[in-house]
Amino acid sequence: GHDREPERGRAAVAAEAIDRAVWTLPAAVEEADLVFLCEPVDQTLETLTWIAPHLKPEAMVSDTAALKVAVLQRAAEVLPAGVSYVGGHPILAGSPRAAAEGDPLAAFRGVAWCLCAPPRAHPVAVATLERLLAALQARPFYIDAAEHDALAGGALLLPLLGELALLGALDRSPSARDLR
Repeated sequence: GHDREPERGRAAVAAEAIDRAVWTLPAAVEEADLVFLCEPVDQTLETLTWIAPHLKPEAMVSDTAALKVAVLQRAAEVLPAGVSYVGGHPILAGSPRAAAEGDPLAAFRGVAWCLCAPPRAHPVAVATLERLLAALQARPFYIDAAEHDALAGGALLLPLLGELALLGALDRSPSARDLR
């Protein structure tokens, strides 16, 4: 595994989430059968470009970025033939408190994990990811990347729309003088 922050790498080794932490990104992926990118969309796009020449043939790459269309496009552009990419996005992660209290699966148990598998993804890679999600006790949810992004965008805007609706209702109320 690799993290820009060495202490996170050491913590991942201590938690047995990874076998060993390495300092460079190429060293982390060059022998990996399965590569998980857990970073924001813009960094995922950059990382795909950086790791592409270092991936072994038939490796599988997935991510947890909140948007999928741009990531799928970048993966198609830069990943070598034979490398499978399946976009992923865990929805409604579980309890960090339970995870901190010794239940390492708490953050994943019952989570709907959106999967965006392009036609180029090898069926074995998709099945491997499904088995990993089963081990994490997460539920795979297959969805088209554009549909995922539309729903995710709506979910991100929902709190703002609720605030605007509340402010609009209060503004029309005779008792809203103090609010103005």
